[in-house]
Amino acid sequence: MRALNSRMKKEMQRHMGDGSSKEKGITLIEVLVSLFLLIVGVLGLISMQPAAWRLSGTADYLGRAAHTLQRELQFYEARIMNPNVAISVDPNTKTWSSTYSITASGQDTEKTGDAVFNVQTTITDLDGGRSYRLAGRVSWPANPVGISESLLVTRTESYRQ
Repeated sequence: MRALNSRMKKEMQRHMGDGSSKEKGITLIEVLVSLFLLIVGVLGLISMQPAAWRLSGTADYLGRAAHTLQRELQFYEARIMNPNVAISVDPNTKTWSSTYSITASGQDTEKTGDAVFNVQTTITDLDGGRSYRLAGRVSWPANPVGISESLLVTRTESYRQ
């Protein structure tokens, strides 16, 4: 039994090290490989930073433009739905159109770094004053096409005021 114990002890020391082994800690090669991998990872993240800034700017403009467009469409939709509000369209083209610029800050004059949006709204009479097509477009200098949306709106008696 003692011989078996002694043999197992030697076998374990051979596999685990007996404390006198020179295999303690990490080697210089392992440190250099780890450092190289860390540098490659950091450089990869740094190279993605400009694209992230550009995409966050685009997302910011799209969000502001979508808010402006939705506000514009809701305003004119409520006006069209009220039968007491006259919608004056051109008798020849059956349309009414408005274009103006708005700043993201809400101020009348543009401030440094302010975002300027161009808002275009068109109302088209579809059937003699009962239903209308409401179209809106919001664009900005970096995206002259912008975003657009249209609605079909009918006069509604319950909106009469």
